[in-house]
Amino acid sequence: MKTLKTHLTYMLFFIAGILLLGLAEKSLFSIALYSVAILMGALIISWAAESSEIIISEGLALAIVAWVQVFPEFMIEATISWAQDIPNMFANFTGANRILIGIGWPLVFFVTSFFYRRKNGRFLKEIVLSDEHSVEVVFFFAATVYSFVIIFRGALTIFDSVVMIGLYITYLAFVARLPHLSRKKSSELVMGVPKKVIGLKKSYIKPVIASMFLIGGLLIYFAAGPFYDNSLVLATSLGISQFLFIQWVAPFLSEFPEKTSAFYWASKVKQAPMALMNLISSKLTQWTLLLAMIPIVFSLSTGSLSSIPLSSQVAGTGFTVSMELLLTIATSVYASVLLFKMRISWYEAASLFLLWIVQFMWVSTRPAMIWVCFGLAALELIVYRKELLKTFSGFMKIFNEHVKK
Repeated sequence: MKTLKTHLTYMLFFIAGILLLGLAEKSLFSIALYSVAILMGALIISWAAESSEIIISEGLALAIVAWVQVFPEFMIEATISWAQDIPNMFANFTGANRILIGIGWPLVFFVTSFFYRRKNGRFLKEIVLSDEHSVEVVFFFAATVYSFVIIFRGALTIFDSVVMIGLYITYLAFVARLPHLSRKKSSELVMGVPKKVIGLKKSYIKPVIASMFLIGGLLIYFAAGPFYDNSLVLATSLGISQFLFIQWVAPFLSEFPEKTSAFYWASKVKQAPMALMNLISSKLTQWTLLLAMIPIVFSLSTGSLSSIPLSSQVAGTGFTVSMELLLTIATSVYASVLLFKMRISWYEAASLFLLWIVQFMWVSTRPAMIWVCFGLAALELIVYRKELLKTFSGFMKIFNEHVKK
């Protein structure tokens, strides 16, 4: 308990330092410190969320933990949306989604494969999902399909926010009815700080978790705005596109701590499906709630209900916001189609990473990568056409056995 109190005290002093630094001149040191603040805030929230999943009821965990784990990403997105910076608000959103699929999913697979080889002497060929995981796959696909409406309309509106929030609430209603046999996290999977937290006296656990949520949230709240401002200055001074800088740096900082837990579960091999579904669930949350938040905050900032046009040019790339969003949709279509078989193989995981690395290293290829993703999705549908109903049959089985009752 003493060690935890010491850490919490250090965090409070760190918050005070962030506030004081806000009065100082902007510099490379400033953005470095704000980056550390966001990383630490995200890490603390991740620890608190992981601890919560052990001690609170499953239904409450679904409603709360799903929100708090993505809070860092939401805070940064809200800051950019409030500033009415249309290109960069989509930079953060598209970057977060593509990093999750292009780096997160493949890493879970290859971390699992590495530890599988250590135990069995051969590499893992595929990760197989269970029927209940079909719920995430179906809702993820539904959210992706709806996104085409946004592209065809050429604007993101409050109506889209209502649809996406409704979709996410429906998803929560579904999973709240499941037995959660494979979703229930064992205390044996908890490591580091969360393990120490749940090992405290029972009367201390909830206050400590609440304090961690508060401190992590305060760190990100006070650092998000200055981080965004300094990012624009630093990108300009380095001659880098502001859009590309925010697209990759901000999501990496806010998402990294949460993903370390998923990689830890992947190392246990048997928990690989849970690790992968954790990232798929995060992807669904981003694709629905994060996208829904953008026009809401934007409208509050403008003082009226406002739509956000997708025709804005992205400085330094020659592309439009619409093209960047369409590439994110295309990536999501391919990723969701891969999961229709309720399994993912090593070469499919490798293809997701390859698609990400190409469009990251060679920005000019992005328009072509849209068609590559759609083409790969079509090829997947043709090659595995006999297995494509596995997700939907599993979904209907879950619906009839647990939701319909």
